[in-house]
Amino acid sequence: MKSTRKSISPKFPRHEPEANLELAEQALFEEMEHGAELLQSQEDFGRSGARHALHACYSFLQVRGLSGQALKPLIDLVMALEDVDHGVLPEVFDPKLRPGQTAARKWSRSAASREAKLYAAACMDAWMKRGISKDVAAARVARFASGWPRVSQGEIKTSTVANWRDELLQSPSDDPDRSRFESYSRMLSQRQAFLDEVLRGGPVMTGGVRRKRKSET
Repeated sequence: MKSTRKSISPKFPRHEPEANLELAEQALFEEMEHGAELLQSQEDFGRSGARHALHACYSFLQVRGLSGQALKPLIDLVMALEDVDHGVLPEVFDPKLRPGQTAARKWSRSAASREAKLYAAACMDAWMKRGISKDVAAARVARFASGWPRVSQGEIKTSTVANWRDELLQSPSDDPDRSRFESYSRMLSQRQAFLDEVLRGGPVMTGGVRRKRKSET
């Protein structure tokens, strides 16, 4: 019997599966079982088990061809659980926040907040690689970044962007945030269309609240 299921065009780019379905399912089931075992062996209120299960689902979908963009909600949850482990309440888990409401914190320490910092610094760095002066690059990014989706109340000024870049460049070479900053900077400097897209819309899929841009004085 022929399947009557209609083919649906993907909304995000996909790649060819890296593992067949049977093997991918077997690995998923085994990892999910291990995640359940962690609920019994780890006294961390289920965080390790939940994080392991989310990562297992991510790995299964990734090897079956789903793109990074479509997988970002799972990545965000894993990072949010890591925030909790470090004593940070991420916005995605904050019961006081309602849709359209920005957290009252001036600067959040969550992974979502760091994403804005990394992208702003990387955009500035990308402009400098294209021959733009440090001050002009920082001011250009700040004008756009003030309207990016936000998860905290702090004002993004020219000095803010410049300080973020300096801080990342001065961090240890094996710092994960520095590695991501350098990776973003390379991509942005090599792809003008991507740089323009990020400047206009902000970091991809942050779940933050968009604010009206303010002209700098």
